[in-house]
Amino acid sequence: MAMRYADEYFTAMLANFLPRVSFDFLVSGFKIGCSISRDSLSFSTFDALPPQSSLPSGQSVLVSLVCAFASFVFFRLWRASRFNGIPYNVPVPEQAHEGWKGEVMANPSIKSTSNYLIQCYAPATGVSLGTVAPAYPEDIDAAIKASAVAQEQWAKTSWDERRKFLRTLLKYILDNQDYITAVACLDSGKTKIDAALGEILVTAEKIKYVLGHGEKALVPEQRKASWPFMCYKKVEVRYEPLGVVAALVSWNYPFHNLLSPIISSTFAGNGIIVKGSEQTAWSSQYYISIVKGALAACGHNPDLVQVGEKNQDTPVMC
Repeated sequence: MAMRYADEYFTAMLANFLPRVSFDFLVSGFKIGCSISRDSLSFSTFDALPPQSSLPSGQSVLVSLVCAFASFVFFRLWRASRFNGIPYNVPVPEQAHEGWKGEVMANPSIKSTSNYLIQCYAPATGVSLGTVAPAYPEDIDAAIKASAVAQEQWAKTSWDERRKFLRTLLKYILDNQDYITAVACLDSGKTKIDAALGEILVTAEKIKYVLGHGEKALVPEQRKASWPFMCYKKVEVRYEPLGVVAALVSWNYPFHNLLSPIISSTFAGNGIIVKGSEQTAWSSQYYISIVKGALAACGHNPDLVQVGEKNQDTPVMC
């Protein structure tokens, strides 16, 4: 009974592997090998083997290999086209365009003497960049609630969908790195070479690392059970999204510091609230619009990521 089951299993397995190819030779060899014993072994045993003419020809094997390789390449191309980065655009601050000249402040300071707004300025030149409204507790509560609603659907997305979002984000960063570095230089006072290395390069490399290793770090892991008392149990570690997480970031690299926790938390299935520095509140508005634009381009709710600022009239957490 066991021999018959093994015979049928191997026949079906081989037939599914290379269809329309004769496997009489292999099956017959399996039968003979299972029936041979020390007493019955003789050269006449091999007379049952089929003639060489029944073996699959070299041409049929080559065709099968070519078809398998073509199917693999087609699948990879189809998968890449489905989950590739999507081009999109977001408004760029007029201050980042070449030739823009602003008004130099007499006494540069983020504190206003007339209202509660944050005065944003370029520390290298003292030029005013505009004002940003800080968030009140009720604004933060509303942002957390909006992110939580978006996170419920985001947690159900596949790894491929999250990689598509990161690829879309990476594509925009590489295509618009001049504007990103210009905004960083204005708001933090750094040079363009420092912005290119400390803002663009490290952010792009982090996205590439998460694309290549993020899933492997978050898939369930098997652990050994305690022997002998727990030998009947199966131990598995599962990584599940927390929901909405928070990050407080500094001013010195406004783009990289803002996006770094967003990249990790969103890939893990979380929503995130980022509290940026009041020193770089102006650039945070543009940078968060890049992330929200990538989410929207991929068909997801941009409320997943919150820093509170969209324009001058919307509060910023700082």
